[in-house]
Amino acid sequence: MSESIKPKKVKIYPNIRKNKHWQVNIDPSYKSISETYAFLANSNTIRPQFDEQNYRFQLGPVGNRYSDAQINELVKKLAFNDDATGAKITSADPSNRKDAFFNNSKCRAKVGRDIQILDLNKPLDELVYAIMTSDPMTVIGENALSKHPTAEWIIADEEADAVVRESKRERVSKLHSRFESLTKSQKRNMATALGIRFTGEEKDVIIEDMLYTKITENTAKETLVAIQDLFLELSDPKNKAKLELTVTVERLFQYAILRKENTKVFFNGEQLSTDTINIVDFLAKPENSALYLSLEEALKAKMK
Repeated sequence: MSESIKPKKVKIYPNIRKNKHWQVNIDPSYKSISETYAFLANSNTIRPQFDEQNYRFQLGPVGNRYSDAQINELVKKLAFNDDATGAKITSADPSNRKDAFFNNSKCRAKVGRDIQILDLNKPLDELVYAIMTSDPMTVIGENALSKHPTAEWIIADEEADAVVRESKRERVSKLHSRFESLTKSQKRNMATALGIRFTGEEKDVIIEDMLYTKITENTAKETLVAIQDLFLELSDPKNKAKLELTVTVERLFQYAILRKENTKVFFNGEQLSTDTINIVDFLAKPENSALYLSLEEALKAKMK
């Protein structure tokens, strides 16, 4: 593992969303793959995993495994005694299933339900980190949970987490600032551009509340991020023309001048050579100006 990549301090904690029995990972040589060891416990003991495909014990995360030299450097720092002979262990052979270091009673990571801070300048803490980052039931960073939601443990880099939190705070601050800078009419247009439909009787305060809710609340994280990105793009003064076009397109759909079928778009029964995702950019092209004028005329007639 590269020293420049390895963080100095990390925290590890259980995936509390999982709401399942805690599992103890037992050395593969003592159990078959099909066996399950699950029970309620306050802590888990995880041992180094022997990678059958690469035929070696692995330490460190995928893509940044410990090399033999780095493993042996850690072995020397730890200075464990051989369980069988009592002699000090000075080196390890990752390709040997029965290696004295990897099978040593102290070569393990014991983690509990509480958040645990690992100082990677301390050999024992580095060992826990090296074992846990190679464990298949551990993810590095909460963002990785979307790909591995059944993970038992989460390892987070304190410094990286701080950067992420700062980024989120900056985004929220930008959203609020941009929202407050809009006039009442701009908020109405923005709400329409984001797909909010009105009866025409709503008071400004209701429209503001609906728009604010749209850009700050959504159970699907990916959907909320996409909405926020679109809001930030369209509320930028330099994108005034695109906002106006987006509002028009939304009204064209609301008044059934344009019709959707899944992602297909139809006008007067004919399918346009675009889709619902790219319709705004499609109508903004000079070669489609005649079509856009026809759509505008149809919209004016409907709105009379």
